[in-house]
Amino acid sequence: MTSLIGTRCYAFPRDGVLFCMRNDKEAYYKPEQISALRERFSPTKTELTDTTLSLSAKKIIADREHVLEETFSNYAHYRVIITDRYHGTIFALIAGTPVVVLSSTDHKLSSGVKWFPKEIFGEYVAFAEDLEKAFDLARERLEKPPTKNLPPYFKEKFYDGLLEKLNEAKK
Repeated sequence: MTSLIGTRCYAFPRDGVLFCMRNDKEAYYKPEQISALRERFSPTKTELTDTTLSLSAKKIIADREHVLEETFSNYAHYRVIITDRYHGTIFALIAGTPVVVLSSTDHKLSSGVKWFPKEIFGEYVAFAEDLEKAFDLARERLEKPPTKNLPPYFKEKFYDGLLEKLNEAKK
């Protein structure tokens, strides 16, 4: 999926904050805490979602490309995304939407954001150690959106030429 970052361009207006949050036992923050954080953004519109889809596996497999494109497009309608999901981070970046990444019950997110070099992703990816920092980072991104589009960093650095290298390894 990371190969899709920097390959999409969405021209419609962006508004509000999307919270892409876990709703399972691995959630680090309680729903009441997230609700209180959402209220702090008032009057800015906020929405709450998760990366888990309510579609059947059969439907997702049969229409995978459409389901993913619809998800990316949805994420691209927001000015900033706050998430505690790794796929929420990836979807936000594919959509070209700045993302504030929250702590989770494991190290996956705090170490995962290190995959995004600051010199390339600095305007787009920020890690928040707590909800107060998340609010501040999201506010900054609402007030000062990125000045440039993301480049296809992962596609160019890791995926382009991969097939060629695999074919060479077979020889």
